[in-house]
Amino acid sequence: MLKTRAQTNSQAIHQQFLTIKSMADKPKTRYGALCHQVPIMILQNGLMQAMGFLKGKGEDDPEKPETILLTHIAKQLTGKSADDFLQKLHQCNVTDYQFLTRQALESAIWYKRYAESILKVQSGDDEP
Repeated sequence: MLKTRAQTNSQAIHQQFLTIKSMADKPKTRYGALCHQVPIMILQNGLMQAMGFLKGKGEDDPEKPETILLTHIAKQLTGKSADDFLQKLHQCNVTDYQFLTRQALESAIWYKRYAESILKVQSGDDEP
């Protein structure tokens, strides 16, 4: 059976959220808040800068929500590791970069929806 890209994105991201659901409350809330912030970061700053932000804040700590989200986005968009994904962003041409940005924004909708429905995190829940 042939699936649409939205169906494929939804299913894969849903599986990622099932693993996040079992996290402790604070990291889970931070992850959900990031899911609300990433689309805005991509639109305002660009995909590479938004992913660079996650990489920097994650400090290569696999337990940090920023690193987990970067890893999830990388897997969703390219099926590769976060470092390979970032390398691809640095090396791709303008057309490929625009395509990846469009895919990231399409996926970001599902991250945001699942942050609300599965994690019960609303926009601004992680604000100090």
